[in-house]
Amino acid sequence: MNLRLILAIGGVVTLASCVMAATRDGRIAQELLDKIRTQGHAAVVVELRLPPDADELSIRVAQDRLLTDLASVPHRVTRRYATIPFIALELSDAALQVVAASPLVVGITEDILLTPDRPRPPPPQGGPIR
Repeated sequence: MNLRLILAIGGVVTLASCVMAATRDGRIAQELLDKIRTQGHAAVVVELRLPPDADELSIRVAQDRLLTDLASVPHRVTRRYATIPFIALELSDAALQVVAASPLVVGITEDILLTPDRPRPPPPQGGPIR
């Protein structure tokens, strides 16, 4: 086997194991994974790993770093938040794998419209309340 193929297979296995670990530790709800795999994409909100007192520049830099990591996979930015460490994205399955493997990411939740008749769903088991 040539070295490129071995490295590519190793990369896919590593990313897949990161997604599985993120699912187990509550960073990604199984329903979100299922939705992306059946529909091909889903709207998500990604929480970035930054200190609570992060300034706007730090938030922007973290968002830029994540977007650089996503450059080679299908995704769309739907909103960049300036004052809180979050970014809203539409992710493909490949993009979800990149985001789930990123050390910049604390959590990934589906971006849904909350209304009085559709309250916030409970967090994934073991996951933090947002």
